[in-house]
Amino acid sequence: MWNRKRSVTLSIVVCFIFTLILTLGLFFGPWVVSQWLGVFRGLSAELPTLKEILTVFCVCFYPSSVYLLI
Repeated sequence: MWNRKRSVTLSIVVCFIFTLILTLGLFFGPWVVSQWLGVFRGLSAELPTLKEILTVFCVCFYPSSVYLLI
């Protein structure tokens, strides 16, 4: 039977999982994006296009992650 204690526990677990995913994204996000662009889109690491895309990713993702963690 579902009760208030289980609801609070579920909320806490979901918050911890989301925080873990966001933290992993902060550390491995640029690497994952560069791997995805290299493998699935065929962009080389030396291309300025890949560097520009990673710059845009970092400029958009890192400031917004501050608001997600609050």
